[in-house]
Amino acid sequence: LCEAAAHEERGKELMALFLKRRGDEVKITDNVVKAAARNRSCGSEIMALVLEQREDKFKMAAGSVAEIARSCDQGAVKLLLERRGDKVKMTEEVVQAAAGNERSGREIIELLLEKRGDEIKITEEVARAATRNWDSGRDVMAFLFEQQGDEVKITEEVLKAAARSEAVMVFLLEQRGTEVKITEEVVKVAVRSQQLVALFFKKRGNEVKITEEVVKVAARNEQAMALLLKQRGHEVKITKGVIEAAAENPWLANEIITLLFEQSPDIVREILRANASSFEESSPTSFHVELNGHSVHVPRQRG
Repeated sequence: LCEAAAHEERGKELMALFLKRRGDEVKITDNVVKAAARNRSCGSEIMALVLEQREDKFKMAAGSVAEIARSCDQGAVKLLLERRGDKVKMTEEVVQAAAGNERSGREIIELLLEKRGDEIKITEEVARAATRNWDSGRDVMAFLFEQQGDEVKITEEVLKAAARSEAVMVFLLEQRGTEVKITEEVVKVAVRSQQLVALFFKKRGNEVKITEEVVKVAARNEQAMALLLKQRGHEVKITKGVIEAAAENPWLANEIITLLFEQSPDIVREILRANASSFEESSPTSFHVELNGHSVHVPRQRG
């Protein structure tokens, strides 16, 4: 039954056949519900079918409700509340799952607040789930701000989650800018994205502190490091930890360390000489090293 519920092409057809032929023998277990909810092709239709035909056989485990809120559309969630609302508990897990629903997050949160608003608390975890939602996170947060206002707290953890999405971060800066604190932890997440680093420099440049930990994270991304050096090169301290972080990138170590070398050749050469297991220098600007098991060639070999 789980396989039928998970079948993306014929899931609804197979479930309808099972229900017609086996009737009361069909057990709609927690695993079946989760399999159906995760079916991105026809999961919502399967949930509607089961609720309409076998409402009394529908198991209402907390995990199942959360999976429906996370993966199905608002139609399926609405039917669930109408048919089995007395069994549905509005736990933080359920609200968090709804906020993270990529296709229908805003609509489902709106439905839950309309039907069960007095039971719903917009916690930090709910806000984090919304800001991690790549597809509809901005719309979910906009609705929460509109309906819940000050109840939605913009904490460092929420910002760290938002720092993975330029659209969400831009929205937070525009709507709740005074609450957005650009801490080292937030920058460490944002620095993985060239677009977010550029956004922070443009909007809140004076608050962005270029610490060693920030540089170590940037050292794993060529574009982020290039932007960091271009915009705030005088603040970038190149340390052993930074060089080691760059060398850990199996695809771009040469490029990233070359960027660092071009910024501060004497410092980079000194660190590599002191810490590399082997150091072969063919000229003042060209050498090959082995560092912590990683092979690095400067300047980068251009194909």
